[in-house]
Amino acid sequence: MQQNFKRKHICYSHFHVVGSGTTPLRCAQILNEMGLPCVFWETFNGVPSFSQRRAQMLHISYQTYNESALLNTILSCAQKTLIFSVNNPYLFPARLVESSLVTVINYHNSLLPRHRGVHAEAWTLFENDTETGITWHIVDIGIDTGNILIQQTIPLDCTMTSIALLRVQAQLAVSTLRDILPDILTGHVFGVPQEMDASRAHLRREIPNNGELSPTWDTEKAWCFLRAMDYGVLQTLGIPFVRCEGIFYGWRTYEHLGVPAKNSEIMRVGNNICVNGNIILRDIFVYKHR
Repeated sequence: MQQNFKRKHICYSHFHVVGSGTTPLRCAQILNEMGLPCVFWETFNGVPSFSQRRAQMLHISYQTYNESALLNTILSCAQKTLIFSVNNPYLFPARLVESSLVTVINYHNSLLPRHRGVHAEAWTLFENDTETGITWHIVDIGIDTGNILIQQTIPLDCTMTSIALLRVQAQLAVSTLRDILPDILTGHVFGVPQEMDASRAHLRREIPNNGELSPTWDTEKAWCFLRAMDYGVLQTLGIPFVRCEGIFYGWRTYEHLGVPAKNSEIMRVGNNICVNGNIILRDIFVYKHR
């Protein structure tokens, strides 16, 4: 990042990063390395996380996310505050977003306005998009509807999975933030209004086809579904399943055989399930339906 601005030109006095995982922590680290101490509010419930231990090593102030505590901290401050929302599942209330002393910048892992809402990576793959990307935008009272500061495009192929896409997007998000941070810090955060379409935001409770591989899909759609649901060991959207001979099955691995497809059919072959004659779901197990 080019240091083409002086500290005296920075128009914010307080800095916060809200989110979960390594990407928001890396954003907090960038601020910290610039001599701009921030508070990292991790949206995580449970035992102390890797991010907490890492934040302590990097001398970054760490707080477990609590909306009341965050609002009290920020709204009680009489100085300008900058918030970065990164992998943050919570919506900020209007009284914070609309405060004249607060600017909120959000990272979203799609090319807005396409795939607003949560799990954009999965919906991108499920709908067989040919490209995706990342967006940094100003937060308003809508869901991912604020003015766009910058976007970067990522081409997609038929091998990309949700977990792999998240990794690519995370790297791009951090490098892009470095590029635009000088403008943000000096108050040049006007952005470009989105060309909104009629689509609605994806909700947290929504999963591609409710997690079920449909017997009516052709091979291309089935393959899109498998890659969309593939978060590795994280199983972010739960365990995908398929119905075969009246029983719901999950699987441990899957493979595209690359041979011509047959008519839409799902057939058990030993401890595997064959989909349309050219996709194999390997090491199946009986799955209890949600």
